[in-house]
Amino acid sequence: MASIRKRERKDSSAIYQVRWLQGGRGGNWETEKFGDETAANQFKKLVDAHGQQWPPGWVKGKGFVEEPTAPGDMPLLAWAHRYVDRLTGIDERTRQDYRRDVDNHFSIIRHTRPDGTVVDATIGNVAADDIQDWVRAEEKGERWVRMVSRSCARRASRAACEALRRPARS
Repeated sequence: MASIRKRERKDSSAIYQVRWLQGGRGGNWETEKFGDETAANQFKKLVDAHGQQWPPGWVKGKGFVEEPTAPGDMPLLAWAHRYVDRLTGIDERTRQDYRRDVDNHFSIIRHTRPDGTVVDATIGNVAADDIQDWVRAEEKGERWVRMVSRSCARRASRAACEALRRPARS
């Protein structure tokens, strides 16, 4: 369980340090500093709620930080579909096949932020590490198959279908 330590500075102001063992027993000590006790207490509750882990999306020393979006940035899947739709000199059947391939293969590409948070890939955030993870997933045979999704939607709950669409990574 996380704890809060009050630290006195030389100028007699206080810093509140939240400490916890990352992942519980056997983990490494982690800390985060706050200028007021209320913020430290809120963060302590977040750490406790996430099983003694850094809260997803939290950046040490900065808090919850959104990655800045670049103008024109868009989801990778939408960009790939747009690219296929704009191809010229191909049959409609070929276009459908290309769209199917994009759905089957590109849908598992995810971006891992420096803090470890996994988010959907966009044309602006995909990095070499993300592509390596994708290639490994392809080698393992991980895919989102549209036909499975359609039949799933008829028979199962939405949550079960989402689990099929986005396979977990090791």
